[in-house]
Order: sequence, then structure tokens, then C-alpha cells
Amino acid sequence: MPQDAPPNGSAPVTASVVTRVAEMQAKLHRWAAADAGRRFDDLFNFVHDPATLHVAFDRVAGNRGAHTPGVDGLTAADVEQIIGVPGFLDELRAQLKAGNFVILVHGDRADVQALHDDIAAVLEPMGLRLSPAKTRIVHMGEGLDFLGFHIHWRRKRGTSKWYVYTFIADRPIRSMKQKVRDLTRRTSQQPPRDVLIRVNQIMRGWANYFRHAVCKHTLDALENFVWHRVIRWWKHLHRWNWTDVRRHLTGPNGRWRRPTADGIELFNIASVPVTRYRYRGSKIPNPWLLPNHA
Repeated sequence: MPQDAPPNGSAPVTASVVTRVAEMQAKLHRWAAADAGRRFDDLFNFVHDPATLHVAFDRVAGNRGAHTPGVDGLTAADVEQIIGVPGFLDELRAQLKAGNFVILVHGDRADVQALHDDIAAVLEPMGLRLSPAKTRIVHMGEGLDFLGFHIHWRRKRGTSKWYVYTFIADRPIRSMKQKVRDLTRRTSQQPPRDVLIRVNQIMRGWANYFRHAVCKHTLDALENFVWHRVIRWWKHLHRWNWTDVRRHLTGPNGRWRRPTADGIELFNIASVPVTRYRYRGSKIPNPWLLPNHA
């Protein structure tokens, strides 16, 4: 990183986010104009800096296409009202910082090792390298974690057919549970309404990201976990016992109602529809199979 460039996060607290990003953009432009061959080793850090992401989201939300859903099916308004911009950008930043990619090879381990060496040779002139700590060569039968998903080739239950399944990895589940624990500690004195808003934002964003995985049982388990965390906290906060809980959370028909605080209802993460990607196989257009494709 150049010596005269400030480290990410060192900008004065009084400086606006927009001003901070504009100053860094101007500095990068000045350096590039002065030396066309200069390499910016810290450019990746600038891209996933929180200030940069906030400015980028503001610009996207202000575009005419902001009302059109993206590849995740969400518009800018959906992110603001359902997920929450801070949680959305935190998740996006984590994915950018991961810098991961997967290459699938039809061959044996020797073919994979040869491809590994070829990739390293391509990256070297660009000043990049494969991280030994993050680079793994595994068989799909062993499974691998990628961007929060666990991808595993296994036999379909009750049949002799084998398929590649996408599950939710253990780490995102532990992370989501820890966020809920932090918000619903028994000693917490935060207003229940504010806590429910934040918990709902976390669960909506998390479920929308993972809803294409094999996760119905996982969502059911998380719903049970979150419900009991909130109720346990409210019992301590309001000095309730289980009789009080039933009196407040059951209707005249005896059915349980969703926990609600000042008009904010606890989101049921198990209600998120799990939509698997449609299998198309050889129906996917492939110009390389056509004659004279060049």
C-alpha cells in the first residue's frame, strides 16, 4: 500500500461518507495519471470498505432501475424495508472479502493439480497468488463449503441415483444464532420493539440468501430457536411464568399467536418458501455444440 494513503477506517469521524469516498477516488486518479504502470495493492480493500459500499448502494437506489429486482429478487426498497441496509452491506462485504472461487474438474487428482499450477502461473503476473490456507483439492463426495453453502455429492435417499446437493454450511448457522443471542440476552434492557425489528431484518436477509438450498428443516429449527430465545428474554424482562406466556400469546381459540411488541411481529423464518433452481441439464444453450460456432 502506498505510504501516503490512509488505512481504511482512519478517516475523521466528522467527515461524511461521500466526502471520504470522493477523496480516495481523487487520490487514486491522481496516482494513476502520474504513473500509468503503478500497481494499487490496496485497491481491493477500498472496494469492500464500508464507506464505499454505502455510497455504491445510495447510487444504485437513486438510479431509474432501482425499482427492478436484482438477481436475488430484491429491489433497493426491499433491502431498505425488509432486510435493512446495514445488515445487507455487512453480508455483501463478507462475501467480497472472502475472495473465493471454485473450479470443477472432470478428471482425477493429477488433472486437478496440473490445473492448479496453470492457475497459479496465470495469477502471478497480476501480483496475485492462491492462498495455501484457503486452497483445497477435494472430491465432491467429501463436500466443500463455498460462500456459506455446503455443496455435497450424495445419493438421493431411497434411490440409487446420485445428485449434487446444496446445504447451508455450519458457520452461517452459528453466526446467525450468535447474532440472535446477542440481541436477546436475559439482561438486555433494549425496547422489545427495536429488538424485534433488528431480529426480523437479520432473519429476512439470511433466509432470502439461503432459500435456494436444501434448508427446510434448518429453517424450522431456527424458527424454534429464535422463538424460545425471545420468549425466554421476555419472561425475564416482564417477570412472566409460562402461564403468563400462554395468556399473552394465545388467542380465544387457544392457538398460539406470534410474539408482537408495539405493532412489530416476530418474523417466522420457517415461512420462507424454499425454491430450488430448476434443473435444465443439456437444455442450457451452449454455442460450443453448434457447428461453426467460431
